[in-house]
Amino acid sequence: MKTCALVLLLLVPLHTFAEDLPLLSTDSRVRITAPTAFSNPLIGNIARIQRDTLLLTPRTRIPFNTISKLELSLGVEPLGKRVTSKAWKGALLVGGLMSVALMENWDDWDDRSGNKALLGILGGGVVGGTVGGLFGALHRPERWTTLPPDHLKRYAPAIYRAQ
Repeated sequence: MKTCALVLLLLVPLHTFAEDLPLLSTDSRVRITAPTAFSNPLIGNIARIQRDTLLLTPRTRIPFNTISKLELSLGVEPLGKRVTSKAWKGALLVGGLMSVALMENWDDWDDRSGNKALLGILGGGVVGGTVGGLFGALHRPERWTTLPPDHLKRYAPAIYRAQ
């Protein structure tokens, strides 16, 4: 048993235990929630990180102590992945709904109606897949990852960190 545990520990990469937080830089796109300073979350690019203040490009100063949530943009998912994902979800949803709707009246059908039911389910899947794919192509949600609010203090100049 101990040997198996040791082998498993050796197979697990060491970086899974490390804290892999994304790096911030000038022009990183961030979304900041600072309820005491601003009523809505702010979205902008980092212009500069000072001792205790974050400067965003639309000339906005945000003190570190007011930030309750810091999120870094991961960009938009690639078009092909969005279309494929939404198409599958649409096909399964509409095809599933069609099958449930057809099962409601299953007792009224004769033996030859099975082919019609299959065509209805497949047709619903095709329509759902098409609508889902179109939605995936047109809808471009931005992906965000949450960072701890004190993550910004790592980027303050070294002179100020000692204080």
